[in-house]
Parts: sequence; structure tokens; C-alpha cells
Amino acid sequence: MMENLLLGVDDTASVVKYDLKGSRRNRYITGRKDGKVTLDNNFIFDMKSRPLPMQYQMKRMMQIAINNDSLYLAKHSIIDYSLFVAIDRDKKTVRVGLIDYVQHYTFKKVLESKVKQATSEIEPTIISPDAYKKRFRTAMDKYFIALVPDKNTDLQSIVEKILKR
Repeated sequence: MMENLLLGVDDTASVVKYDLKGSRRNRYITGRKDGKVTLDNNFIFDMKSRPLPMQYQMKRMMQIAINNDSLYLAKHSIIDYSLFVAIDRDKKTVRVGLIDYVQHYTFKKVLESKVKQATSEIEPTIISPDAYKKRFRTAMDKYFIALVPDKNTDLQSIVEKILKR
């Protein structure tokens, strides 16, 4: 998966990589180096707390894929997956793909989550598959936004929908 996702991507300073889970707990890497993968809070900081704009059609396709994949993973009790994002600032391209989808929600994970909940006020990173799915979907909807119209976008109908709200 990773090799195909990064095929043809140079490891230059213009390419930034993120591992996004939707969790904010322990999700920041300090002292990062070019080419290294960073986490959710790095993404939020780098984007200045603004979502990454995408074309309408691309955002919709990505949202459908995330919803389908996260539903499948939740039904199979899989947690701890991430959306890998590689942004090439020079070429103005974004590559995304689901990674790390091998962690099952076991009894050991339930106990680990309960201990972390009892010892900290911050939401634990390990949560039930359904809660993980919801947190992941919500975060990805916040991290990416459809702002750039593509050639197939009916701008008139979008404006009308916004004005009706």
C-alpha cells in the first residue's frame, strides 16, 4: 500500500506527509525533519486550523471511500487505522490512502482504553470500532473541504442551496 501510494513522490522539502487518525491525544511530532511523517496536530498547525480545500467531486469521492472503508473496518472490529496524506506543495497535488488497518479491538484493547480513561481527562486513543469510525469520519470532514469547483460542478445549484439555509 505505502509503496504504491508514494510511487513517483520525491522525498523533498516540498512534500509533507501526515498520518491522520482523528485523535488529538499525543498526535504532534516536534523537531520533525523533511520527509518524515507527522500527525493530526501537525496537520492542523500546518494548515493554520483551516481545512484543506479540494474540488467538489474529489471531496465527494473521498468522503464516499472513507465512509465505505470505515464501515467495513468497524463491522470487522478493526481500529487504529489512519488516512495517510502526502501533499506536494510544488506540484500542488495531494495523495491519500487508508493505512494501518490491522489492529483488532480485543479485550486487551478494551482494558487499555478503560485504564487510560480512568487516569486522564483526555479522550483515549483506543475506543470501540463504532466510536473510532465516527471520530475518524468527523475529523476527515473537518480536515478537508470542498471549495474548489471542478468543470462538472453546477455552481448555480450550490449557491441556491446555500441561500436557502
